Amino acid sequence: CSATVSLTIKVSDTLRNSNDAEKNSTSSSYVNVKEVLLNKDLANCRLKFSLASSLIDKTAYAKVYKNGDLIGEERSTTITTWSTFSEDFAGWVSGDLIQIYAKRDFAGASAKVKDMRFYYDEDDKITEVGGEELDTPLGLVSVRDPTISVTNQDP
Repeated sequence: CSATVSLTIKVSDTLRNSNDAEKNSTSSSYVNVKEVLLNKDLANCRLKFSLASSLIDKTAYAKVYKNGDLIGEERSTTITTWSTFSEDFAGWVSGDLIQIYAKRDFAGASAKVKDMRFYYDEDDKITEVGGEELDTPLGLVSVRDPTISVTNQDP
């Protein structure tokens, strides 16, 4: 008897990859401050990062980009303690550059970014047995680590 196993990557709160170094932008326009090269396809992922302003009541901004193209919402904070932002993405492939661009709104201030982190899990299921598709796929307990290889390459 044969079985077909479907393997998918799903969004989760399981930390798999991180680029935690703090980087700063003193620019008034968006510039790339953090970057990760994906060395394998990543179908679904939750990306989190932390943002802070260097001066109280001066706004720091950040956005997520893929290969230099905007894909995430604009995030902002006016506080000097770290604020963590989270967004789910799909369709990333090997060779993609996942980037965080940042800017500040006040001369003398900077936007600080750290803890660029990727969260995901495998979702193993048996979808077919003996050539017959199952109405409800059977879940499996995976023993392999689904963590993909990435290269941290901040500018």
